[in-house]
Amino acid sequence: MACLPPPEECEEAREQALNELLEGFLVQLRASGRTEATIKKYRNLLVLFKRCGWQRLAHVTDRSFCAWRAGSKLSGESKNDLLKNTCNFFGWMRRARMVLVNPLEFVEPVKVTYRQCRRALTREQAQCLLRVSPPKRAALYLMALRTGLRRKELGGLTVGDFAFDAPKPFVRVPASMTKNRKEAMLWLPDEVVAMIRATLPDNALPFERVFPCVPRIRTFKKDLERAGIPFEDASGRRIDLHALRVTFCMDAGEVCDDPRVVQALMRHSDIRLTMKVYTDASLLPTAAAVAKLPTLLDSGTQTGTQISTQTGDAGGFSESQAVAGGRK
Repeated sequence: MACLPPPEECEEAREQALNELLEGFLVQLRASGRTEATIKKYRNLLVLFKRCGWQRLAHVTDRSFCAWRAGSKLSGESKNDLLKNTCNFFGWMRRARMVLVNPLEFVEPVKVTYRQCRRALTREQAQCLLRVSPPKRAALYLMALRTGLRRKELGGLTVGDFAFDAPKPFVRVPASMTKNRKEAMLWLPDEVVAMIRATLPDNALPFERVFPCVPRIRTFKKDLERAGIPFEDASGRRIDLHALRVTFCMDAGEVCDDPRVVQALMRHSDIRLTMKVYTDASLLPTAAAVAKLPTLLDSGTQTGTQISTQTGDAGGFSESQAVAGGRK
């Protein structure tokens, strides 16, 4: 079978600048209803093109990408995101018959070792943060601590998204704002309903933003300082706004024995993300768990053990001397 010549679209794409081809891709994304955040994410490929020295399609090779990646100081997650986004761009070009193959098709993502960079607030710290923060920010912090909502989700909520007077109050998060692009309905504790209502004007309209000013890191740090909470601990783990989501995960796990329920509350597709990344092991109730372990020694064995540790032996131990390595 004879090889077919490349379609005319391929020849035209070869003559165009890569930046112009990307602009066409962005136009298609916007026309399909993708958010501006998504558009911005793909526009960042312009920086990658420049760093890799790609001006036209002929310049794009897996070798040049891997060479740039090897020398880049970006995190493994960021490198993998750029690879994924670039492959999506070439996938669009392939469907439009502008390229026959994806030049990065066989590039493997880098192996990423997840390190916990955030820690959870203790109950006392969370209470103190809410107490010292201005009312509007305190309401936002409480909302994050009791729903696990992300920054973008918090900032996009309107009055009409809340069902304060429902038998079980809830908030509906539109799919356009969630990370997984799925609508979410989250239950609201009474304390959250009361605090948010106290910050809203009596004549608030349904389209008004509930949290129009989500605090930046500088403002959040000042609230932490007033509460006496260090931004970073000795291990470099920090408390930022997303750490309130970690705190929600820990609190939910404390009151619920089923990890699947916690996963559902966190809206995670993979329970490993819930258990590893969003679980602060330093706050797990390990001491309480050990205290609940059933006793293995019966009363006779316990008595015998106590006598043997008090009477001493031929080695010269006195009756009052503690046994090295004994349980405390």
